[in-house]
Amino acid sequence: MTPPARTGRIADRRIAMRAAAWGNEGTGVMRVERQLWFWVGALVVLVLAIALLRDILLPFVAAVVVAYFLNPIADRLQVYGLNRTWAAYRTTVGTRPHAGPMRAYRPVV
Repeated sequence: MTPPARTGRIADRRIAMRAAAWGNEGTGVMRVERQLWFWVGALVVLVLAIALLRDILLPFVAAVVVAYFLNPIADRLQVYGLNRTWAAYRTTVGTRPHAGPMRAYRPVV
């Protein structure tokens, strides 16, 4: 047999105690000071993560920048009737026959 759900004054008192511990006294809103400390802590963690991973993140950031600038070209090709896959291929690799996908596997003579 399962115990009955906690209802009534005991459950309300526990909820009020948890709310008071968080500093919002049951209003459901976090105090400004706690929000400030949360966002300062999140910013510190973010800055430390970027500082530790900066060598790894550089290629990804460069790829995002290139994709941002090539997106309008792929959009225009979609307007002309190409689907998104072929528009992306045509934008990046298909316009340069000397730098096709098999170029990396050909031996240098």
